[in-house]
Amino acid sequence: MQRSTVLHKTSLPLVLFLSVIGFGLALYELLSPASGTAGTAGAILVTVSTALMAAALLLLVLAPPQGRAFGFLLALVLLAAAGTGAAAYFLMAHLLLAAMIAALFVGLAAAFSGRRTERVSQ
Repeated sequence: MQRSTVLHKTSLPLVLFLSVIGFGLALYELLSPASGTAGTAGAILVTVSTALMAAALLLLVLAPPQGRAFGFLLALVLLAAAGTGAAAYFLMAHLLLAAMIAALFVGLAAAFSGRRTERVSQ
């Protein structure tokens, strides 16, 4: 097995793990009065977006779609990580921001690992 294929197969579960961690951090920001953003619309939006990102990644890991649908769903996940990271910056949720930056970089590594035909078909 090539090194890039191994990276591709191990990086998506890592992005899933980071998105679940991000969901937990977003839930803390939403519910904790100590965060200063408890109950705000921004905290609700970040919590929902991380939950949807985790659900999409769960689909990509457990039942990956074939062809272009895989790339489309992965692109949406990367956009969600970037948008959630921006929202975390504005909410001053630094741990959530770090988790989303890590998820974005690992997701980009998953997107661009391997040959082009491997990335699209797997």
